[in-house]
Amino acid sequence: MSSEKIRKAKKALERFISTSHPSDEYFLIAFNNRAQLLMDRTRDGEGLLRQLTLVQPKNNTALYDAVYLGVERVTRGTHNKRAILIISDGQDNASRYNFGEVRRLMKESDVVTYSVGIMDRADAASSYGMQGQAFLDEISSVTGGKSFYPATDIEMDEIFERIALELRNQYSIGYTPKDFQPDGKWRKVKTKIKPPRGLPRLTVRAREGYYATPTSNVKP
Repeated sequence: MSSEKIRKAKKALERFISTSHPSDEYFLIAFNNRAQLLMDRTRDGEGLLRQLTLVQPKNNTALYDAVYLGVERVTRGTHNKRAILIISDGQDNASRYNFGEVRRLMKESDVVTYSVGIMDRADAASSYGMQGQAFLDEISSVTGGKSFYPATDIEMDEIFERIALELRNQYSIGYTPKDFQPDGKWRKVKTKIKPPRGLPRLTVRAREGYYATPTSNVKP
């Protein structure tokens, strides 16, 4: 991303951390021609922001490797609820992992992904930009998360605040199928709700399914 996009992302991330819970843990991963773990499991939000000011855009973009590393690190955290926040234009030209490998990992892991696409009008109109957006949309939706594309600084602040709020207000629903077979195959899951009378139509965002492995925690 350009230096101006990085500046906007840093400013919005300050808002996100300021609205987060004091006991939250953070992992900070930066990426250019390779993914780099800058901070490993810390509750120091201010320290994370200081470290973020050192991130400079240069060279290539190993986004897929960064997402892969992010899943590996966040699953080692102490909290049961885990999430990845991707701030990027969605482009990749330097990763060892490919799109399919990253998507498979996201489907296997119990990690919700939120993507904030930092794009300008030229990006959105180009095939390169559409490819990046498609990656962010897919990686987010397959985990039960969501992707956002703010057009202004104010909208970006609102989005980060919304993500922080969503992470505070989520349901965990589990079940065990009667005919469960640990064959490693993909099992689709669809979650429906019946809203109480008088409420407007509600929308559910949840994981699309799970792999039926012997150690699988079956959750939508």
